Amino acid sequence: LVAIGSEVEELDISGRRVGVWNMLSRILSFKRLRAGRFLCAHPEEGSLAEYGVEGRLLWRVAGFNYPRWVDRLENGNLLVVVNVDKAKEGSDQRSGAGKMRVIETSPDGKVVFSSIQPNGVNLISSAARLPNGNTLIGTEKGLAEYTPEGYAVKVWLKSVISTIHVR
Repeated sequence: LVAIGSEVEELDISGRRVGVWNMLSRILSFKRLRAGRFLCAHPEEGSLAEYGVEGRLLWRVAGFNYPRWVDRLENGNLLVVVNVDKAKEGSDQRSGAGKMRVIETSPDGKVVFSSIQPNGVNLISSAARLPNGNTLIGTEKGLAEYTPEGYAVKVWLKSVISTIHVR
């Protein structure tokens, strides 16, 4: 499956398109949860949603400030990359301008358990929770590990990170 804009294409092993799902709005983060279930961030709507086979909406929560990345943690909570400030009239949030942070929130989005806003970082591309409880964050400046309190404990790469996945 490949997410492009507001469309999800299903491709066979040779790359031929065998199916297409049309979502209600653009998708910025598209994660497979398990067979037939996917978690997506819809930035313009300010929502996160889970979909089943052929794009059937299973669950949705709104109220996020331009969510760019989402992952479901083992405890059921969500790890979400969001913009810090509300968009100013006439600004384009898609440009990546402005500060971002990583939050851990309850599945309904009502309780924020932690918030990490790396100093000197404008663009966070992705995040992953590590087994030790720290959070790995990919940014325009590199890859770093942060404690739940937001302190950087290790920096690995000093180049642009587009996506990270931890297993």
